[in-house]
Amino acid sequence: MWQDYAVSCLQFVFILFMFPMIFSKDKAPVTTSLPFGVALVSMGVVFSTIPLWWSAATSATCGILWLVVASQKLRQNRLEVSRG
Repeated sequence: MWQDYAVSCLQFVFILFMFPMIFSKDKAPVTTSLPFGVALVSMGVVFSTIPLWWSAATSATCGILWLVVASQKLRQNRLEVSRG
């Protein structure tokens, strides 16, 4: 299906845009990154049932990257609290 390729190409661009945030000191708030990550992984599951395999893979990958940002922010918050 052409829709699979269209959606996956767009999501691949989103994946590329995630890397500067992952490697940056500044992170998105957990209240943004955690729900976004969960929603995108869920969309990956939905896409896999259609089956839009490339869309499922790119959506899940983007969701996992958002969850990485959420975990980095949680760790950053814990370090700030422990430093006082």
